[in-house]
Amino acid sequence: MNAIIPYETGHPPIRSYRLHRHATALQSPYVVQPSIKFSASSSVAKQVLAYALDDTRDESQILCSMHNFFLTRFDLKCLGPDKLVDNKVVTMHCRILNGMDKENRKHFLSPNFVSDVEKKRGSLSPKYICDNLWKYFKNTRLCTYEQLFIPICRKNHWYLIILNIHAKRIELLDSLIDGRKKRMDAFIEKLVNVLSTVIGIQERRPSVDMTEFEFVVPEVVQQLNPTDCGIFVMKFMQLWSNGQGHQVQGKTPNTTDNVSRK
Repeated sequence: MNAIIPYETGHPPIRSYRLHRHATALQSPYVVQPSIKFSASSSVAKQVLAYALDDTRDESQILCSMHNFFLTRFDLKCLGPDKLVDNKVVTMHCRILNGMDKENRKHFLSPNFVSDVEKKRGSLSPKYICDNLWKYFKNTRLCTYEQLFIPICRKNHWYLIILNIHAKRIELLDSLIDGRKKRMDAFIEKLVNVLSTVIGIQERRPSVDMTEFEFVVPEVVQQLNPTDCGIFVMKFMQLWSNGQGHQVQGKTPNTTDNVSRK
């Protein structure tokens, strides 16, 4: 994450940080690994990664802060090998991407929204949505965005839903699809219905009929182990929203070495 910086005063700047030990080796093809040769500009990224994952330093140190939301070194431990990225790290990634979208054409929903929807069984009434979920849509008018990105973690697996309201299209990006063509399951349909209801309330009109939307499962690069799905979802959001979706489409695992996270 290029937003990770030493947050507390008194710590040496990144450029003068002496690397006494390498960062833990990360397995995802999207993760910068010290053993790979990169351009000169990525040397700072390697030092930032080593600094963030250095387990000899204070775990409570705040390394990334944005709008009263922060990540500590302990929070970033989930980026280590054989670990599942947690909601807090993905939430920060969504906040950073929202801040980078100066044209307000895309919006990245927090995975906490998905968790709150999952807690309530059955369909969600407009009253329930207003009372319990409206905090995710405060000062956010959904119909003004071209795309809504919804990172989902269920049963210890991350995947991404992209809702394109104007094109009437729903895309599922899954790095562990296992050769099966996935259809819109009941939970995705539940999420879509909630967003449809929110748009209806915001615009004071009937909810958007998303049964007419096309459901598409693009062929995307597949992960090499059971735990990298969260890293892939963050890369999917970053690249897909920047018009670089071709970098993750139609690739096999052994052709992903040229794509790295900076």
